[in-house]
Formats: sequence, C-alpha cells, structure tokens
Amino acid sequence: MSAINMRDVALFAALSDGALDEITAAMPISRWPAGSVIYQEGEPGDSLCIVREGTIEVIKALNTAEEWLVRRMGPGNFVGELVLLEPGSIRSATVRALTDVEIASLGRAEFDALLAHQPHVAAELMETLSRRLREANDSTIRDLRQKNSELETAYRALQEAQAQIIEKERLERELQLAHDLQQSMLPRELPVAAGYDFGAMMTPAQAVGGDFYDFMDLGAGRIGIVVADVSDKGMSAALFMALTRSLIRAEASRGVSPPEALRRVNYHLLDMNESGMFVTVLYGILDTTSGDFLYARAGHELPLVYDRSGATVAVPVSRGQPLALLPDPALDEQCIAIPPGGRLVLNSDGVTDAINRQEQPFGVERLHNLVPNLRDSDAQKLCHAVFNAVKVYEDSTPQFDDFTLVIVNSTG
Repeated sequence: MSAINMRDVALFAALSDGALDEITAAMPISRWPAGSVIYQEGEPGDSLCIVREGTIEVIKALNTAEEWLVRRMGPGNFVGELVLLEPGSIRSATVRALTDVEIASLGRAEFDALLAHQPHVAAELMETLSRRLREANDSTIRDLRQKNSELETAYRALQEAQAQIIEKERLERELQLAHDLQQSMLPRELPVAAGYDFGAMMTPAQAVGGDFYDFMDLGAGRIGIVVADVSDKGMSAALFMALTRSLIRAEASRGVSPPEALRRVNYHLLDMNESGMFVTVLYGILDTTSGDFLYARAGHELPLVYDRSGATVAVPVSRGQPLALLPDPALDEQCIAIPPGGRLVLNSDGVTDAINRQEQPFGVERLHNLVPNLRDSDAQKLCHAVFNAVKVYEDSTPQFDDFTLVIVNSTG
C-alpha cells in the first residue's frame, strides 16, 4: 500500500507546493511494526505524529484496569498537536501501531517555522484541536455515564448479595437453634438397669431430621423404648417428629400397652396432619426381669435379635402400617426375648438404606455380618462402630437419610 500524499493531510491542505515541499523535507519518516508503542503516555513530547500508512491506536491508561481506547487513526490523520502548542508538556495518551505503520514526525522547530510563514496553519490546528476536545468531552461523558450505570448495577447487586448473606446467616442460626432443640429432645442419659447395657445415637442427614429415639422409665423394672422415622426430611419432618414424640410419651405414661398407645397416637395425628406426612414407629416395653420385649410395630424396620454367639434369632412378623395415614392401621404386635448375653438392635432405614458410589444399599446382611464381630463391645461403642462402618461404606457420598440406632445388650 502506497503512502498518503501529504497534500491530503488537513493541516497542510492550504500550503503552497513550495511550502509543502519545504516542510515535508524537514519531517523524518519512521516505520513501526504492529504492536509497537510510538508514544508513551506521561513521557515528554516535542513532535506531532502524522500517519502516512497503516493504522494507529490512541489509548489512555494502557495495561491498567482503566485502559480506554480513545480512537483509531489511518493515513492523513495526525496526533500529538498539544505538545507543539504547550512547550514542556507531556504526552496525554499512548500511541500504538495497530498495523505496520509509516509515520512522519513534525518537530517543534519545524512547526514554529511553518507558523511563521503560514499563519493559517495555526487556525487549522486550533480548529482540529477544538473538534478533538469536543469529541473527547463527549466520549468522556458517555464513558462516565456507562461507568455510572455499571456502578449503580454493581451497587444494587452488592445490596442484594448483602441481603442474601444476612438472610443466609439468619437461616443458619435458626437451623442451628432447631438442631440444638431437636438434640435436646433426645434422652440426656441412657437407662441404667441391672443385667443390661444401652446405647443409642441419631445423626440427621440435614441440620434437623425426622428420626428420633426415646427411653421411658415405666416403673416395676419396665423400660419403654421407641424408634421412629417421619417421612421426608428437614424442618417439616422435625416438627412432625416433635409432635409424634410428645404424643407417644403422653400415651405411654398412661400405662397402656404398646399397640393401644400407638392407636391413640394415630388418632391424634390424623386430627392434626394436614400436610399428608406419616411416621413409622416401633414402640416396645422391655421387662428387665424376664428379658421379654413386648412391642408394636407401625410400618417400621424389623427389630434384630442376636444370641450370645452373635447368631441371628428369628423374629416373628406380621403386617404393620405407618401412623397418620389410616383411621385403623394394622400393627405388628409381638413379644420376643433377648437371649442372655445377646442383644437387641433397633434401627431406622437410614442405616440399611445408606448407599455407596455404585448406589448399592448397605443392607441388613452387612449389619448381620458386622454385629458378631463386635459382640464384646458395649452398646454405645457398638452404635458408633456401626455408624463408622456405614460412613466408610458410603465412601464420601452425602448422607441420604437420618441415621438412628438403638442397641440393648443383655449382660446376664
């Protein structure tokens, strides 16, 4: 591509041929590859740059977060006029070659000589400078408006984020309080009875859960034991759990049998249950004198019984349905004996339904295989051993359901 004719530069348009030849001869020509910095913002300047060939960029605050492209210029355009009008001034912007360029430079001495012979050049330069100042002013206003809009948007986003953080912290505090309250509902102390060792734990899948266990001293060597699992998880399940626990305790305190207590609890839950939730329950009474465990099972997991050697003991079973769904649910009413030196295990499905990375459940068989290997452990240590075995099996997958376990060892 051929260089521009200097006659096409607006600054020189009115010069005579002789004057143009004279000034052109006094201007050195330089070539710059694409990407080169021709002038650097902030450095002293004493020459005007005329683009003869290629394209340059005028940039403010190069290589900073505030970098701003002022304009692009092609052949016939010039930049740097301010340094000629103000001796000792510095460059107000960086000039960089966008493409390979050819530049003609007009120094201050040559410019002063040009003005002395051709005063109309000063008028042309002032007109150009005035136009560029207007363009820069308009561009600055547009840029400020855009940044103003961006700041306003960022401020609104910050306000929303702050409100979300405050709300999140409030919810976390409330969940922690709910968790602490739910944990306080669990028995503070395990029962103490000659010939028996008790263990229990409940770990919710979320901050609060729908599982619970309970022990009640019913007098005359009888201990009431409850394990229950409310449908769903989270706050609603926790509230339903608290209601169910209170009702079971109230009915058990009347001294009625486990099936009668559960029927009465079902009656009350039906009257209060508008959410359609339900609860599976196993409530039994352990006679610490005979070792008999008389229980009623409302759709809950079957109790597991092991003898002194750790072998499983068959448990009779009949139909049992959850509470809070039917006016007269079927209940599995049984009486089993804990063998001397044996143990009773009551769990929620969060134990056996725990899954690994292949989505395979832990299952009852693994529990059967685990218990005999730990038959010398006390009941509470055994609860933690089962919980740890389940966590290892899950292999860091999120806990899917609440984990509840009650173990009664016969030490006779």
